[in-house]
Amino acid sequence: MKLRVVVSPLAGNPARNLLSSLLIAAGVVCIGVFVWSELDSWVYQYVQLEYFAVGKPPSPAPPDAPVAPSATAAPRPWLERDPRALGILEIPRLDMRIVVREGIDAATLRRSVGHVPATALPGEAGNAVLAGHRDRHFRSLRKIQRGDRILFEGRDGRYEYIVDSAMVVDPDAVSLMRPTPDARLTLITCFPFYYAGPAPRRFAVRAYRTE
Repeated sequence: MKLRVVVSPLAGNPARNLLSSLLIAAGVVCIGVFVWSELDSWVYQYVQLEYFAVGKPPSPAPPDAPVAPSATAAPRPWLERDPRALGILEIPRLDMRIVVREGIDAATLRRSVGHVPATALPGEAGNAVLAGHRDRHFRSLRKIQRGDRILFEGRDGRYEYIVDSAMVVDPDAVSLMRPTPDARLTLITCFPFYYAGPAPRRFAVRAYRTE
């Protein structure tokens, strides 16, 4: 009886073994970064949405109620209200409800939709510009339609907008940032929505504020 020995093509080749190990390690790191990023965004959105539920304070506990362990626990900064959080953007038909944060830096856009500095704040007169990633918080914008309602709830009020246009533009379309005499809302994300790598164009939604 003869035994047949099958030798792996990687056996006895240190360079290939090292390369294989490095690729596996890189894949594990990428998956870990993705999972951490998604979890960080989910926790941020969950906590800030809870904090923005203004007007609904918790019911007072009875005087003789036992103190919950969490009430005496050490403070957790990552569960505190973010002072840069401006409010909640909601598009009811798309079932979208997202916290809006001041700025468009990488950390902000990873966690939320960002308000472009130097543009009007939502609810104010002028052009309020918000930006978000096409594969995260603005993923649903691909289904936006003219006439859709957009709501913004900030600390000083709740405002309603109606979508009047959606368009694909070049990345240098600075006209989207220009001030307007009336209260408008502009949402910007990358386009195409399903694209590997940096997307070459931008998708913009324009809406006007109702009185």
